[in-house]
Amino acid sequence: MQYQHIGYGIKGFYRLAGYAISNEMDTSISTERLKVLEFWTKHGLQAAIDHSGKSKRTLYKGRKKCQDKGLNGLVSRSTARKQRRRRNCPIAILKQMRYWRTEPPNLGKEQMHVL
Repeated sequence: MQYQHIGYGIKGFYRLAGYAISNEMDTSISTERLKVLEFWTKHGLQAAIDHSGKSKRTLYKGRKKCQDKGLNGLVSRSTARKQRRRRNCPIAILKQMRYWRTEPPNLGKEQMHVL
């Protein structure tokens, strides 16, 4: 018996569901950050730094994001690097390694490493 997903055939359903899941998961973080900013406006900067354990620069960044984008600005984003490391291996070496992996029989990785 085959199962059919709920959003099968509805254009954009899974994208919308992904947005809903990501926003639902991050609301606790964004509300916590919003509470720190409200604490800052009520009690002052130094009290907010002592209370939250965040740096002064972090609080200013959070306030700026909240002013620009609202509550969505406080949602945590990916911390992965924008430009990731790439292999710097010449094409000739890659072609030779591909040849050694496919053509000669019984050639293990230890023997190939020596070559």
